Amino acid sequence: MNKLYLLNESTHHQIECNTICQRLYQHLASLIREHGKIRSTVKHIADGVGISESGARYWLLIMKDAAVVTMERHGKYYDITVNEAVSFITTTN
Repeated sequence: MNKLYLLNESTHHQIECNTICQRLYQHLASLIREHGKIRSTVKHIADGVGISESGARYWLLIMKDAAVVTMERHGKYYDITVNEAVSFITTTN
């Protein structure tokens, strides 16, 4: 069985994830602006990936703990910065 892992190359922190987490990261990385931050609500992010808000919030918090993204709340909006030193790897177990 193949397992997908998210690897923060700068800290060598590795977490097991799924394709939703990978799609969410890639969506956020595609939204990076020149100043490096994304200002968005969880609803807009979830809609952009096609997942539920609770699923987006769950994976955002896991990615925050793994230092893959930083999030700062401003009312209903978050400023999100994406760490670009990330890769996704698969292993067979």
